[in-house]
Amino acid sequence: VPPRVQEQDLPAGQVLCRTGEQSGEMYVVITGALSITTPDEVELTRIGPGGTVGEMGLVTNTPRCATIKAITDVNVLVIGRGQFAGLMKEDVDMGMKIYHNLLLILVTRLRESNQYISWSHQEVSKVRAEQEKQLAASTV
Repeated sequence: VPPRVQEQDLPAGQVLCRTGEQSGEMYVVITGALSITTPDEVELTRIGPGGTVGEMGLVTNTPRCATIKAITDVNVLVIGRGQFAGLMKEDVDMGMKIYHNLLLILVTRLRESNQYISWSHQEVSKVRAEQEKQLAASTV
């Protein structure tokens, strides 16, 4: 573990951070699993060992857009904004690799979100078509 990075243990059920809170760090899951949920408590995904959360807020300095909760006992590495910036300055090559990996993570999540939105629209269209059929049949 790099000296500027801290470890944090969370028991199952503990909230790591909540939607709307200021974001100043990202987390890398070492052991265990985290649940990522929307403000209305819809689970978006689960993150396990090797996964990261909080990188959007770390890069953009915007409030958290999801709540992150431990599903199991969890051990994470905590990387603060200042630590992150320091790591980037100390080793430019490593910084480029980290930014590249963060970009891949964010692009993958965007692609998954787009696919989910497309699927949701298709499902809504199916339900509406079925409702229209039922309405048409009931008025005959």
